[in-house]
Amino acid sequence: ARLTSQGLILGQQQVDIQSIPEGTWQTKTVKLTITENMPLGKPLAIEFYNLSKAEGDIAHIDNIALGVSGVGAPLRLEKTGSGIIANDVTLRVPEDYTTIQEALDFLKPHFIQADKQVTIKVSSCVAQTQPLVLDHPQGRNIQLIGNIGNPGHCVLKLAGSPAIYVGEDNEFGLIDGFTLQQATSTLPSGYGVIAYYNGTVTLGENMVISGFSRAIHAFDFGVVIADGVSFINNTIDIESARSSIVTARNSNSIQNHLYNFYAHQAGRIFAEGAHTANTNTNTNTYQAAYFSRGQSYINVDNATSIANGYHLVARGSSAISAKSMATPMSNTSNVESVRELSFIDRTGSDASHIKPYQATSSTVKQ
Repeated sequence: ARLTSQGLILGQQQVDIQSIPEGTWQTKTVKLTITENMPLGKPLAIEFYNLSKAEGDIAHIDNIALGVSGVGAPLRLEKTGSGIIANDVTLRVPEDYTTIQEALDFLKPHFIQADKQVTIKVSSCVAQTQPLVLDHPQGRNIQLIGNIGNPGHCVLKLAGSPAIYVGEDNEFGLIDGFTLQQATSTLPSGYGVIAYYNGTVTLGENMVISGFSRAIHAFDFGVVIADGVSFINNTIDIESARSSIVTARNSNSIQNHLYNFYAHQAGRIFAEGAHTANTNTNTNTYQAAYFSRGQSYINVDNATSIANGYHLVARGSSAISAKSMATPMSNTSNVESVRELSFIDRTGSDASHIKPYQATSSTVKQ
């Protein structure tokens, strides 16, 4: 029996099967010792070999288990230039690395131990123009920090769409202390943060996202945590689509031009305690603070909404939970729209502004 990885024999144990009485079981152990030459992050194979084809030479193998004992030394893969980050590390931008992406690229070939954290501390955002690709395999252990006390003093104008991207099963621990601002136009355009195909990113409560067509766009099982984030002057602040999830609890969304929060194609948005205020005066625009469609769901319990269009729209077998929600004002005759087998629950909400447009087979619970 051998333990191998990438063709390298890590350990082996010879067993004489003829010495084992027929019909009985014996436990054998194959040990390996961690060395600097082990292929890190590669599959470990268990191989059984040299079995005779003679009649009666049959080995029944069962109950295979892997275990770890002792503490191995930090591994280094010199042949690839990669290494192990075995301590908490802070990389400074621009003091140590000119750009944030340069610091991320430096980290790419390094393995970060599960209990260690890498902080990229940005003291000046003036020269930061390169879009960020967050694709480190241990990205959950990385945090990108700007000015926590005043995010307006660290404005990221990243010339690209999206400005920040995480996808392909990658995860990024935290981005906080920045104003992420659209860089190339005075009108809202482009994408701010995209999480795609199981990509996950967390934005801290000291984040401001401003001037984008989509401030946050999650799709194909993407996940964005954006609790407490502020959104200013975007066409759509949060879009969650194709089985994705965005949380925006206690967030603040103002000067929006179309949908504050928009879930469609089985998207999910959890925005309990959020505050939204949209300012579009174009009467031809079907504007809404919270819009759920196509088997989607939005939770805005205990939220507030100041709308020039609709507060709540649910269409196409979708639902909105808006319990104890305040709707202090609206400039339209319709506050809620619920159609096509959809449901809105406004239990305990401000009843003075309930003027729903309701189609057949849909429900507004007052």
